[in-house]
Amino acid sequence: MLELTPFAQDAARPQDLTQPKGNSLAPAVSSAWQWPVEDTNAGNFHYIGQALTLPQFRQYCIDYKTTGQFGPYPPSYLIFHHTYNPDASWATANTGESDNWDRSESGLSLTQKKDKRKPQLDAIMRYYRDSLAWTTGPHIFIDDLFVWLFTPFYYVGTHSNEGNSYHKNGTLRYSIGCEVIGCYDKVVWPKAIYDNVGYAAACLRAVLGFEMKYTPAAQDRPDIHDLQLSAHEDYTTGKSCPGTMITPNFYVQCAQDGQRRYESATNDPLRQRTLTGPPPNNAPIYCSIASQNFYAMRGGLPILGFPVKDEYWAVDPNGVTCSILKCQRGAIKTSSAYGTELMLIEEEALPMLVYA
Repeated sequence: MLELTPFAQDAARPQDLTQPKGNSLAPAVSSAWQWPVEDTNAGNFHYIGQALTLPQFRQYCIDYKTTGQFGPYPPSYLIFHHTYNPDASWATANTGESDNWDRSESGLSLTQKKDKRKPQLDAIMRYYRDSLAWTTGPHIFIDDLFVWLFTPFYYVGTHSNEGNSYHKNGTLRYSIGCEVIGCYDKVVWPKAIYDNVGYAAACLRAVLGFEMKYTPAAQDRPDIHDLQLSAHEDYTTGKSCPGTMITPNFYVQCAQDGQRRYESATNDPLRQRTLTGPPPNNAPIYCSIASQNFYAMRGGLPILGFPVKDEYWAVDPNGVTCSILKCQRGAIKTSSAYGTELMLIEEEALPMLVYA
């Protein structure tokens, strides 16, 4: 049964409202950048406010999953927006240069541009917090240079009315809100934006497993768009968000192009290792580092037999996103909720939604 959750109630998971700010399970990542934590000065608003490059965002997504920070019910679909205001020099709403995200940046270095844009992002947070009384917002903002972390992925965001979240058979399902800086009613995403949005979508898909596709549906049907891509206009009337020029065909193509870039760099977590496949060809089987280690620690070939297909994404009967490495005498299942474990024979017999 579809149970819609009004966006005003989506601000955070009720049991987490008192979670201390800045409490991070930071993994052992490169010291070249600081693991993002919530801004303790944001009051009751869940806000990070840190800019990441694309390689940093890729690693952040992988580490966010492997350290279990998504919790037992990770987000499962991606919703696109445009900010409209602020707009940008590459996508203006004709409101004047003073509203441009990239205003007054001539001659600035990359670091200076980041430092100049950070207070602008803070101002958006304060608008959500002080004027709208929200405690969460979208999860990421994307411009021509960075992916800006806004509300942590763990929390249900506030950005798309009924698209924020819903319940399926009593299980929470929620979206990632992706704001693209600019107004796209007259122009499409220019190359820098297109590349950043597509690659960021691929980074999220690699750890959450949704499909790079869109299914047309009536208004306010997150159950139809779950495990896929959609846009703000699917959950509201009278708005063109993510912009008149950003059609489903356009953003799906962008995401698919980003996925090809991601995989060509062998960054897909499910393709980071190989195991020997079954005879007679013994073709290599792709899997994640976690599954390879688990396979070896559980006896490997003598116990589990040969892996029989590449590790793939699925949703188990409890609604938990997981990956599965199927072998001749068992299967290895990995999820952010339960880690890596042997899949029970009884569980293998249950129907699963597969979206590899």
